Amino acid sequence: MERKLAAIRADEDPEMREKMLEALVDPSAVADIESSLDDLTKLAPDDLVTEATLLLLRKWAESDGDSAATWTGQLPSGPLREAGLSGVAIEWANTSLPDAAAWAGSLPDETERQSAALAVANEAVRSEPVEALRLSADLAASPQRDELICRAAMEWASHDGPSAADWARQIADESLREQVMSAIAMAWSESDPVPAADLALEIPPGRTQADAVMGIVQRWAQHQPDRAATWVDQFPAGEFKQNAFENLVLIGNAGLFDDPAVETDGK
Repeated sequence: MERKLAAIRADEDPEMREKMLEALVDPSAVADIESSLDDLTKLAPDDLVTEATLLLLRKWAESDGDSAATWTGQLPSGPLREAGLSGVAIEWANTSLPDAAAWAGSLPDETERQSAALAVANEAVRSEPVEALRLSADLAASPQRDELICRAAMEWASHDGPSAADWARQIADESLREQVMSAIAMAWSESDPVPAADLALEIPPGRTQADAVMGIVQRWAQHQPDRAATWVDQFPAGEFKQNAFENLVLIGNAGLFDDPAVETDGK
């Protein structure tokens, strides 16, 4: 392993260095990943050693998440351990989400447990958004958790808007509830703009509601400009209504629908 790394360091072509590093984690080139990782821990740490370690760990986690997690758990505290736990969580979640989630939730250190669980939940968003939201319930409040919840709720809404909306209405935290409802409304508007628009109007007046409404107007107007204009025309006269109509006109002028002639008199 040391000779292979030395050869990589000696090559001045960045593209070739990248290919040589990738070859280290090729299954045909690594008969025993654990032995290779053990060898790397004996070398003086530097960026290349760290990168090779993380690549091997992630490759190992693809086929044997439990063993990769156990090996990583023996690393001393520090950046390599943190990155290793995150990498294992991501790869393991893609092959066995329940096992990865159970492992992340069992980590004794609170910070590591939260970080690994967040990584697992983020990987669940695309394929299992409802499960990602369930996992988020065990995470401490943070901007990263809130972003995860919004992304998962949007993914859910793209397949089942009514269920996602009903779930969002039960969120106790007012600020988070508004963010999630806004995210759901915009995602839902792609397939069913009428109930999505109604959901946006449930959000208390303010910046979050305004952003949701404008986002829906922009999406809706691209497919059904007349219905979007009719909906906006029902708003009370004022700046909010005027801004919505101006968005319709901008979309029309951009040629995104056939008839950009939308009244903007704020009736």
